[in-house]
Amino acid sequence: MLRLQRLQLLLLSLAMVMVGVDIAAAQNTTTSSSPITTASSNNTNTTTTPPSPPPPVTLTIDVKPPEVLDGFTRELTITCTLTINSSATFGNQDLRYLNVLILDHDGDHMATITPFSNGPNVQTTNGSVAGTIEREGRSVLSVTVKHPSPADSGNYSCKAMGLDKDYLPVDMTDADTVSDKQMDNSTLVDQIKSLKSRLDELTDADGGNRWQHVDDDPLFVHIAGMPGGSTRYLLAKGDMGQVHISQFVCFVQGGHLAEINTREEWQHIQYNLIQLKLNGTANLNSSHAVPVWLGTEMKGDNTGGWQHMYHTEDSLYMEQDAMGSPASSGYRCLSLTSRTDFRIEDADCAEVGRPLCEIKGHIV
Repeated sequence: MLRLQRLQLLLLSLAMVMVGVDIAAAQNTTTSSSPITTASSNNTNTTTTPPSPPPPVTLTIDVKPPEVLDGFTRELTITCTLTINSSATFGNQDLRYLNVLILDHDGDHMATITPFSNGPNVQTTNGSVAGTIEREGRSVLSVTVKHPSPADSGNYSCKAMGLDKDYLPVDMTDADTVSDKQMDNSTLVDQIKSLKSRLDELTDADGGNRWQHVDDDPLFVHIAGMPGGSTRYLLAKGDMGQVHISQFVCFVQGGHLAEINTREEWQHIQYNLIQLKLNGTANLNSSHAVPVWLGTEMKGDNTGGWQHMYHTEDSLYMEQDAMGSPASSGYRCLSLTSRTDFRIEDADCAEVGRPLCEIKGHIV
């Protein structure tokens, strides 16, 4: 009986030792399977996260520029791009095989391209289309509209239609908006200055010998500049448009609308215009009250102050009337007319007139 009890105790002790070994082994296994860490120089452990896999399919639409300025935007380009990554893992409703790529403008078809056609098809009347398509890979459809108008602003959408991995119909869409930027005086002046800069670049590329046939244009009368100065003036013989169109005409001539800075300059211009009226050279008779545009307008803050259009920080001269203020009818642009012997007065900026251009750097 005693031997049996001893044998039972021995078996119990052996079982406890075996359990202890299993626990230690389990602890060692847990420790060895923990993530590998890298100790940095400041003893901080960091783990490296693997990069995310690329999406199986992406669709984007890109519009350039994002706004249309009527008369100044040269072209508008809308590009639709679809990329199918054939090595990726595709889920349900992921477009796997492309059948058609469509560009719409405000719900109307502009262009389409399919793998089964000879090339892209365009429905827009004033645009050109280009594109390539692959059922698996990268497909592009692009439409370029020349000289876009406000009618070309609005919502543009790109739609891709095809099959998923189970060959069931699926589609996806991306969209963007082109805004219609309204023309204002500030925007127009900025655009005209940009054109002036481009003309100056052409002048420099021509070695400084700007278009002589423009300088000698018979549509203009030459007026000498101030004595001892290096400025001359060109007066149009006929009406050429509202004040900003007249500014552009002067830019083409290599100058800008005349900006009167002193009383002496105004008197010099007034004297020459009166002489032209008397001899009939520029058709400035008293019945012809069309404004001769100057390059000065009311400030945009409507405070009643005036500033030059081109050299906005330069001083300006305003001829005073008997009451001590410029002759005013409530308009925003300044002009000279034969009706008042070419005194400075305001006029409607939208009225048709003739430019008086100031050309710097020419001694006459």
